[in-house]
Amino acid sequence: MKKILHSLLLLFPHLLFAQLHDNQWALGYQTFDTNKRFFYRFDAPLATGPEKVFREDNNSTGLYTASFCDSAGNILLFTNGWNIFNAEGETIENGDSLHQPTLPQFETQLSYPYGQSAFFLPAPGDNSLIYFVSMNYGKHPANMSPYNYVGIDLMVHTIKMSANEAVVLEKNRILFSGTLMAPTACRHANGRDWWIMVSDADNNLHHRVLLSPTGFSNVETQSIGTKPSPIPSDWSNKYCTLTGNCFSADGSQYVDINDILGLSVFDFDRCSGLLSKERRYDFPYGLSPLYIGGPITKFYRHSFGTGATFSPDNHFLYLGSAWDFGSYLIPLAKHPMLLQFDLSSNNLMPPDTIVNPFAYESVFTYDIFVRMEMGPDGKIYLGTTNQDSAYHSISYPNLAGKACKLVYNEPHFKDFVRFAMPYMPNYRLGPLDGSPCDTLGLNNVPVAYFRIDDTLGAQQRYFYDLSHHEPATWAWDFGDGSQSIERSPLHQFPGNGKYEVCLTVQNSYGASTFCRNVWIGITDAPPAPESTLSLQFSPNPFKDMLRINISAAGQLRLHDATGRLVLERNCAEGVQEISTAQWVSGVYYWQFTGASGQSASGVVVKG
Repeated sequence: MKKILHSLLLLFPHLLFAQLHDNQWALGYQTFDTNKRFFYRFDAPLATGPEKVFREDNNSTGLYTASFCDSAGNILLFTNGWNIFNAEGETIENGDSLHQPTLPQFETQLSYPYGQSAFFLPAPGDNSLIYFVSMNYGKHPANMSPYNYVGIDLMVHTIKMSANEAVVLEKNRILFSGTLMAPTACRHANGRDWWIMVSDADNNLHHRVLLSPTGFSNVETQSIGTKPSPIPSDWSNKYCTLTGNCFSADGSQYVDINDILGLSVFDFDRCSGLLSKERRYDFPYGLSPLYIGGPITKFYRHSFGTGATFSPDNHFLYLGSAWDFGSYLIPLAKHPMLLQFDLSSNNLMPPDTIVNPFAYESVFTYDIFVRMEMGPDGKIYLGTTNQDSAYHSISYPNLAGKACKLVYNEPHFKDFVRFAMPYMPNYRLGPLDGSPCDTLGLNNVPVAYFRIDDTLGAQQRYFYDLSHHEPATWAWDFGDGSQSIERSPLHQFPGNGKYEVCLTVQNSYGASTFCRNVWIGITDAPPAPESTLSLQFSPNPFKDMLRINISAAGQLRLHDATGRLVLERNCAEGVQEISTAQWVSGVYYWQFTGASGQSASGVVVKG
């Protein structure tokens, strides 16, 4: 109990609630057209999926785009790489002139160049500070195609947040320089700090920086890997993609994909920040294509991509690519291809067993998958070079082969986004319990969450688990007398009607319940979207009085750590005050059910 209580005191509210820092993606390639710029918000009613929230500012995010929300999913900051904006689209104080000077070759992108090369991190130990970590790009020393540009500086910009404003305290600070790929980040095993990893664009070098309450550490460099280096002079043999490296959801693996030859998957130690156990895969090269002007030696049929993402369960690695079938008659012709690598073995298997080439219609000719990112809804989103108004998506990335369900042109935005896509660290990754670095007394108290997908059956629904912080068990109540202990069950309802479906997740440190209404057999019109519940508890930890600000009327119930009901109250919208002088110190679990049927749950502490 002491360790659990310590955990709650240190992490509240970020651990106990959703930690939806990645909840809204800022998109919109057009300028001076408010109908073309929006936030793609993921915590919209899960029955209908994410939604577009139009912005009223004049700022194009171009092909760059990075954004950051508070723990409840409300937008705080976003950027196009030139300026940092607040939620209203206003440049925050001292938030201009980032990454200067801008490369003139990329001004047509309406943003700073190279997407997925920056992200926001909350400062460990200081809720008023946010760091914006980014890559500054410049000329590659070789200055030859396709190596004209490369990352030259890893930079940080420090933002001070207050209730009414945000100000950049320091910008364009260089942490270290080199020939670099885009940065990535992973939570340290202590559950508080952050590792920032940057791989060398040319050689088998990997640079790491630790962000802790004392700030950014000096850079440390590890030499590991077998990718060909340095870069060859024949550009057909290697292509520096600059972006796409990433960590697995649990932080145990890291992938380096920066060349056309293949990729390297490493184990990652969240305590030390060290890579180990490389698993290398090199694509085979085939016959030389008959391009006008003569054949190319060592022609690689797998064209480069700039996107890679691990499945949520860390079992698969997805890589964007394209099958190059160029010839004398059709120069440079390509079909995009999504590659799925099975990571369950000690070696990456040959492509005929692990690469799944999905069929494309002719409209995808000359197209390449570029940029991928895992959404908070558990789907992987992909961009392609020739699709300007839509993403593609992988609905069930934990499933092998075509069962993962690659969906073309979904979501379709009807607006010009090109292949802009953010990179988002896993903000919901907790400590590595039991590791040598588990020294802060933090624990993975699970948080229940799920999405609902329709199936081919009119009364069937698929419930896709999105819980985080290491749940060990899943218990579903479908509201029709049926239960399940599967992680993501498919359920057949007995008939039409409204059902309240609840998921309870649990591990040795705690439990959490999340409920949603499911509507079956609605033929005239779907029910109106349920309002989003918002409950704010203060102070927390509390002593003799607990104040709760509730966004909608409903019923509040609190249980103590033994499961005993200590409070049950019907609450109106607004502020509620509860006298707690007679309550003993400890953990209290609350559940609130709104008048519309939507539910929320969490934990408060008397200390």
